[in-house]
Amino acid sequence: MKRLHLLCLSLTALCLPAFAGGKDELWQVTVQMSDRTSGATLTTQAHQQCLRQGVSADEIVPLRKGCRLADQQTSGSMLTFRFECTGKDRLGGDGDIDRPTPDTYSGRMQMQGISAKGRDIDIAVSFSGKRVGDCTFGETPPESSSSAPQ
Repeated sequence: MKRLHLLCLSLTALCLPAFAGGKDELWQVTVQMSDRTSGATLTTQAHQQCLRQGVSADEIVPLRKGCRLADQQTSGSMLTFRFECTGKDRLGGDGDIDRPTPDTYSGRMQMQGISAKGRDIDIAVSFSGKRVGDCTFGETPPESSSSAPQ
């Protein structure tokens, strides 16, 4: 499950550079993952992330080994996407990111598939961000926290 959490965070947190503009930007990001079958919250994490400008279209949705972008579309402030992964965890999903102002965004993702252990995966991820300042891309932001239900 920890590997799935890392995948989810990678997919959500790294989708955001597509919207960065101007100088490097420091964002406060909150991500919540829930099991869509039971409705249980799996984890909530908050962290700061420095986003750079000039990201190419293929970097909008980050893909780990065995994953590929199946589709992406932008309309106004909304980016929608689909992705597919093969390998240890066979996953697919879709999501969207809305950035109504230069300093805020929110989004959601849904992932379905089968884990390496043969278990069904049906995860919902919601996330939001707020610009909190400037930064230098490549340096580690100072804050990070996470919680998981006990």
